[in-house]
Amino acid sequence: MIRTSALLLLLLLLSVSPALAEKGGTYRTATGYALELTFDGDTAKTVEPNKTTVFQKKSANEYVWDPGDGRPPFGIRVIDDDTMEFFRPGTGNPPTVLTRAKPHIEEKSPAESANFEKYNALAQGYLQKSQSDPANAHVWASCGTVAYKRAVESQAAGDAYAREAVTMLKPIMADAGTTPCPEVISQAIWGAVR
Repeated sequence: MIRTSALLLLLLLLSVSPALAEKGGTYRTATGYALELTFDGDTAKTVEPNKTTVFQKKSANEYVWDPGDGRPPFGIRVIDDDTMEFFRPGTGNPPTVLTRAKPHIEEKSPAESANFEKYNALAQGYLQKSQSDPANAHVWASCGTVAYKRAVESQAAGDAYAREAVTMLKPIMADAGTTPCPEVISQAIWGAVR
C-alpha cells in the first residue's frame, strides 16, 4: 500500500511539474559568439551568420542534427528558460553553454537614428562579402553583426559590441594589428583590445 501510494504521488508530481520552456531568441557563448534559436513543434532552428540548421527533437529537452557526412551529430540540450548546451553526442567533448540575451531598449538620439541607413547598408554589404568570400565568412559575418548593432543601438552599445567582436577576431586574424572593417570597428577600438 505504501509503495503504491508513493508511486502514485511520484506520478502525480511528474505530471504536474512544469516542462522546460523552449524560449527562442539570441543566445551567446561566454566568448560572445551569438546565434538565433527558434523552436517550432518538434524542431529547433539555429540561424548563424553563415548557415541555418534545423535540429529534430530527440527527447523532452534534447534536439539533434546529423550532418550526414560522417561527422558526429550535433545536439542542443535545454537546461532552463535561458540556458542551452550545444554538444556532440558520443564524443565525450564538454558541451558549450549558451545563455539567452535579455532584450533591452536604449534611447537613441535623432542623429544616432539617422545612422540606421548607413550601418544597415554596411551590414548588408558584409553579409554579401561573407557569401562571396567563404574563406573569410566568419570575419565578414562578425563585421556585419557589429554594423547591424550600430544601426539599431546607441553609439556606446555599438562600441561595446565592437570590443566583443575584436576579442573573437584578433586571435584568428593573419594581421592582428589591423581592423578588417574600419567602418564599424575603428582602429582605436581594435588596438585597445588585447
